[in-house]
Amino acid sequence: MTPNEIQQQVHQQIAEKVPHTLTGEWPEWFRPPQHWPAQSDLLNWCQHMSPGLAALLILLGIIYLTFGFKLFKGLVMLNAAAVGAAIGLAIGQKTEMGLALMVLCGFVAAAVTWPLMKWGSR
Repeated sequence: MTPNEIQQQVHQQIAEKVPHTLTGEWPEWFRPPQHWPAQSDLLNWCQHMSPGLAALLILLGIIYLTFGFKLFKGLVMLNAAAVGAAIGLAIGQKTEMGLALMVLCGFVAAAVTWPLMKWGSR
């Protein structure tokens, strides 16, 4: 079996067991990816990106190196909010309150992360 055939078989088995997450109940803007890019995909993307995008990524890297830890704290809080929103949406789909629980859980995760960042930075 090729890796694609294995992936399709696993996808079908998961769809049989958990149909609500794979039948289109996810909003279009929040749909999980079908597969993660492999290393060769990332290298190919980097080789064929435009010069403007390359310059933007270099500038973002310089900004991140300059403002390091302050920017890192904000990114950790943003990631916690995104994970909280994903959990809230997953729970909300079962109770038909997806958007409300997504916002609430995202806010709670970010609010919990804020004081923990002070404790974790010592």
